Amino acid sequence: MAKIEGAGDITPKPPNSVVPPTDASVERVTQNVSSISKKINENTSIEEKSEKAIPQTAMEINVCKETPAAMAMVVYQPPRSLFLKQGENENTKSLEEEKLLLDIAAAERQYLNTYKALHTGGRETSESGLVLSVLTGVNFERPLLEEIREVLSEHFDLSATPIQSFTLLTKPERRNRVIRITLKNTETSIIFKESHAVASIPSSPPSEKDIADSYSRFTRDCVGLEFTSLLVTESPLCPKYYGGSSEYRFVLMQDLGKHVSLVDSLVLGTSETAAEASLQRFMICLGRFHAASYEKTKEYQAMLHDINPSTNQNNTEELIQNKIIGLKSICDSFDIPWTNAIEQEAMTALQESVNPEGPFCSLLHNDACPDNTFDVPDQLVLIDFEWASIGSALLDATYPRMNIPSGWCAGAIPEETLLAIENAYRDELKKQIPAATIDTAYDTAYTQACACHILSYTVSLIKEGLEEDFMWGAPDLGWTPTIRPRVLSHLQAFINISERTSSLPAFKSMTISLLEKLKKEWPEAKSLELYPAFTKN
Repeated sequence: MAKIEGAGDITPKPPNSVVPPTDASVERVTQNVSSISKKINENTSIEEKSEKAIPQTAMEINVCKETPAAMAMVVYQPPRSLFLKQGENENTKSLEEEKLLLDIAAAERQYLNTYKALHTGGRETSESGLVLSVLTGVNFERPLLEEIREVLSEHFDLSATPIQSFTLLTKPERRNRVIRITLKNTETSIIFKESHAVASIPSSPPSEKDIADSYSRFTRDCVGLEFTSLLVTESPLCPKYYGGSSEYRFVLMQDLGKHVSLVDSLVLGTSETAAEASLQRFMICLGRFHAASYEKTKEYQAMLHDINPSTNQNNTEELIQNKIIGLKSICDSFDIPWTNAIEQEAMTALQESVNPEGPFCSLLHNDACPDNTFDVPDQLVLIDFEWASIGSALLDATYPRMNIPSGWCAGAIPEETLLAIENAYRDELKKQIPAATIDTAYDTAYTQACACHILSYTVSLIKEGLEEDFMWGAPDLGWTPTIRPRVLSHLQAFINISERTSSLPAFKSMTISLLEKLKKEWPEAKSLELYPAFTKN
């Protein structure tokens, strides 16, 4: 296992966050200097900017202790040479430069006033620590930047190829900050991914539990990426892992370029053939991932325990009981008889799916959604291991069958296509997992995994759907399914698979009754539509 910087300190630390400039004048200045910023990035390294510009232009902002993070604002002054026209010398200040510097000064004042008004009530207190670049929209603590450099120096000669630029790839409200780091004098770039704590109570600072949950999410992501990078397979299963820091909660990985995922084929694509090919790559990748991690899960758990011992201390029995109670509550509300057979089948399905000694036990991605992939030419890899866990591989494998239960990009896939990609997945599993070659064992585990999705996701959606059929999708992509169609599709998918495998008959009878009740409760609701790729000619 490659060393994670700061791994000895396992105490979750509050995230450093700064509200980016929102005032129109600051945004306008940012736009005005963007072209000059591009020239700077082409000709000046980050190290040169930091060393030369900070002493000249740093403006420290004092904020109260209650704010998310104290900060200092820095605007990088572009090199004089960018403004000088032919015949001018260093003692000449062009009108273009004069105007830019005035605009930058105005932006500094405006940001200062906006920040203090939003977060301090105008009070002046302690000094800050963050560095903000109006030109790039990226802020870093100086120690964080040094930590990044230290990790990268294990793979790159930063004296010959210093950091040239940062490009922010995520929106401020996202729970992860993703930045592209470009190295000078090379075409190489690296992805920096930093985990932030998200407050569970709106308009409140993150609680200790929120911070601990964020740290667990980071450690699973970091270790999941490293562990998967080390698996020996025919082709890579994930981006290359460069390293990370548990103190600053970031991971550095290979940059695969523009994010093209399975979503592009299913939701945005117009070719059924292309969508089928992408789904095939997806299921083959999952199959290789599970086959390669089979009988290696203890290694993963040891790596995770090294940096976060508490991650493996979940009360599995309590979680299982809560899921059973949730389903019983739904049945009671619809007057569906609850029997010992239903409870026993539900309990067995949950226990077998999380059994660390089960016949299909492997490392699970546990959020195997189309957007958590990178579909590069002729190859698909997995990203975002934040919810990785140990359990039955078929919990991941049933995602297409169960309409992507944990993701916004839910949709239906033609049965013929489902059967083809499921066979491709199983073929990969057979290479390493003996139980995958036995039809009865495979069918039983597959049906149990589908039942787990009903217990883990559908029950919660039913409770929410009884109050409101809200949209859970991506309106900007034109994909706007609501939650009631998801529920109907989940239930019908389980019924179909249970009938095919002759497994979990009591659970199936309960599901049939529940589906009938919900169709009466929601007369306008229809099952999920096919993905656009399967409906366009």
